[in-house]
Amino acid sequence: MSKNPNQFHGNRIANRARQTASRRGAASEPVRLSQCMIVKNEEKNIERALSWAKDIVFEQIVVDTGSTDRTVEIAESMGAKVFHFEWIDDFSAAKNYAIGKARGNWIAFLDADEYFEPDSTSLIIPFLEEIERDKKIGGHIAVLSCSMLNLDDDGNNILEYTQNRIFRNLPHIRYINKIHEYLRVNVGDIVFFADGIKIMHTGYALSEAVDKHKGERNAEIIRRELEDNPDDINLKGYLAASLRQNPGSADEVLDLFSQVVESDDTPNPVVARSAYDYMVDDAMKKCDYGRAAELSERAVKMLPSSPEFHYFCGHALYKLERYDEAWEYLKSCEALCGSKYNGELFTRLTGASLDEIFSLMAKTAAQRSDMKSALEYVSMTLFQNKYRDAMLISAIKILRLTDERDDREIIDYLRTIYDYSDPRDKLFLAKCAKEAGDTVLMMTFHGMITPEEKASLAEG
Repeated sequence: MSKNPNQFHGNRIANRARQTASRRGAASEPVRLSQCMIVKNEEKNIERALSWAKDIVFEQIVVDTGSTDRTVEIAESMGAKVFHFEWIDDFSAAKNYAIGKARGNWIAFLDADEYFEPDSTSLIIPFLEEIERDKKIGGHIAVLSCSMLNLDDDGNNILEYTQNRIFRNLPHIRYINKIHEYLRVNVGDIVFFADGIKIMHTGYALSEAVDKHKGERNAEIIRRELEDNPDDINLKGYLAASLRQNPGSADEVLDLFSQVVESDDTPNPVVARSAYDYMVDDAMKKCDYGRAAELSERAVKMLPSSPEFHYFCGHALYKLERYDEAWEYLKSCEALCGSKYNGELFTRLTGASLDEIFSLMAKTAAQRSDMKSALEYVSMTLFQNKYRDAMLISAIKILRLTDERDDREIIDYLRTIYDYSDPRDKLFLAKCAKEAGDTVLMMTFHGMITPEEKASLAEG
């Protein structure tokens, strides 16, 4: 990610680009976009990596760093210009070699597991044409900063931030750093946020994407980089991520991530999320809930749209019996899950299932004497997993306390969750009613089970 602080945000060029996307006019200088990438053993990704750009680029540059699979063969069959670069443990050197082969006046540089979504692809050339037309600042815009969406294996977005991947083909715009490289630009160059242009990055998670071999290779490179940049907290974070696959490196991983979260410098979003996630989890496992709450609150301020840290903070505060504060964080977590992450994604981020999240909200509401909310979240927990006996027992007790419901109302309410034609559900209801001390409900549900169903249950 570029460290150039001169980020220019605006809507004028973006809006014009959208308006002209379907009625392309002549730019003051024709846009010739070169697609560049470096690859090694990417036969699974290379076809998609080259396909998205076919209609908008005038050349595709593929620099291979030592593939032993069909990557080169596939790339050549798709019309790409393939060059070979001897790997020297330097990502910037390989990328800059690719840039040196490009003849376009603009470059789109994506990895093989990245691509622009179709709607974004159609905007790229109009964006660049509008920049070329703009007499006021267009000539100073050197880089387009785009939204990067990291996708898990199911295609769900797990993290969003910005990356500089479209830039002018100028001699001074080159990558630096041997690993976790970023574009170097001049102070006067404008980095323009290209609203609406999104890059999809597949199968990604900072710690999970690093297999053992790749992790060892990356760790070696990062250690050499740290010799020259010993205070770079992003490098420390990436080193910790590379070492997480090795159980023998647990102490070093903890120390590196500790340095990241305690640094006065601000890490990039990927490193920040990984470091805080690791450190909060470590504090929770050690029952150091004060530390977990402190770290989570800091993570929320740094990554406010990441629901997992709202949840972690709520969980730690609940353990500290600070129920009102816990409730606020859990509600903000729920709002983020519903509006941005759709709930299901959040379960993969936190390792907690939705019923566990709603269960915590139910218990927190009960501690705040908010029985209406407690019932709401108990019910949501049961809708996620109706066989959680502790939640059903809580639900029965709360139903007796809420609005003085009579037996029939409670039975009708539970019917919205349980199947009264299923003998297993009726037996489960009877068992939990007994544990809740509700003799009336226990006898009612036992009475619903027919002799034939009892025999079937006994056999099963």
